Amino acid sequence: MSKTMRNGDEAAAFLSELPRFVPDYQPNMVTDAWRRLGSPGASCTLIHVAGTNGKGSVCACLSSLLRAAGRTVGVNTSPHLTDLRERFVCNGEEISPEELTRHTNRILEVFPEAAEGKMTFSEILLLIYQLFLEEHRPEFSVLETGMGGRLDPSNALPEKALCILTRIGEDHMEYLGDTLEAVAAEKAGILRPGCPVVYSDLVPEASAVIRSAAESLSCPLYPVSENTFSDVVRGQKSIDFSLHTRYYSNKRLTVPSGALYQAENVSIAVTAATLLLSKESLTESVLDLGLARFHWAARMEEIFPGVFLDGAHNPDGIRALLASVSADGCTGKRRLLFAAMSDKPYERMLRDIGDAALFTDITLVSLPLKRSVKIPDWNAFTESNPELPCRVTEVDAAEVLREMMAQKGERDLIYVAGSLYLAGSVKENFSHDQF
Repeated sequence: MSKTMRNGDEAAAFLSELPRFVPDYQPNMVTDAWRRLGSPGASCTLIHVAGTNGKGSVCACLSSLLRAAGRTVGVNTSPHLTDLRERFVCNGEEISPEELTRHTNRILEVFPEAAEGKMTFSEILLLIYQLFLEEHRPEFSVLETGMGGRLDPSNALPEKALCILTRIGEDHMEYLGDTLEAVAAEKAGILRPGCPVVYSDLVPEASAVIRSAAESLSCPLYPVSENTFSDVVRGQKSIDFSLHTRYYSNKRLTVPSGALYQAENVSIAVTAATLLLSKESLTESVLDLGLARFHWAARMEEIFPGVFLDGAHNPDGIRALLASVSADGCTGKRRLLFAAMSDKPYERMLRDIGDAALFTDITLVSLPLKRSVKIPDWNAFTESNPELPCRVTEVDAAEVLREMMAQKGERDLIYVAGSLYLAGSVKENFSHDQF
């Protein structure tokens, strides 16, 4: 007898307890399950997005552009910040608790093995998303990979209209390979014969692998390089830059984000949009509207005046964060609240932050997660790096942030970074306040 969920909370709790990895993983299992469900969502035009950093931003921006052009769009991203339902969105609306319950029960009815730990969290979530698409029938589906690409459950779907590869960097290298070339090869595993590829052409080692993989499959290539976007300027609450694509030459764009790195991500999304929409559909007014509506949480997000939340959690993400911080025009003190997962190169990340000499002080906290760097580890790090302006506290991250905000001067700025789990914790604890 199959397991049955009674409501959205029960469904979310069940899903959250599913294994992230299973012994003797079989990539074809999720494909078989999808077909047994009737291949839901197969009628949608699929855009598959992989990469190290920027995937979620590209998905959100591309969705905003397509919707501004009057198209209907489903989006599946990961991870979520505070609620599992954030991962499933159609035309700006998250999946309802009732839908989450119904689709979970449908999967368990057709594939009872899912309740026995034989399918992973990511596999079941992909199936839920496809059932969600089948019910809403949007024209486009923008699907983000989880980790990697080649073996990611999202790669089980056979038909793709477009593949997107964001910037490749150092993350999850214990699983994906110990070089940028190896990581890029895993990400490029999402490519399909003849399917167009938009990719970030800013990391030479990765670009060479992507081009080779694309050429072997006869995939048309659309690189996004420093020739695509230029003259990036950070304002108080936005960035401006010039875009050069096959539809536009030297088009000045404004993005409602203080993150300089969003110029690259937006350029990738716009390049993708030019392949999915005609020039008559992607007019300058549509482009401006889509970018004005673009928002992706925890990416240099100003949650309170002078308080910025960023999900940077790997070396490339930290470097991108520091570039934006250095252009913020701060005339007071900058303070940083930082947490990290123990499987990330957190010592290197903090040394990079220290070398930038942008912050007056750095407060290190631990999160109530098994993977989080613990207080003894933080103490050991500060003892071995006395030159860094770090302090360790056992106080809860949200309470520390409240204290920092209470002490904040009018010209000071506060940043929160190091982990998406930290960003989610802050979001959840301050959910009653106005962001």
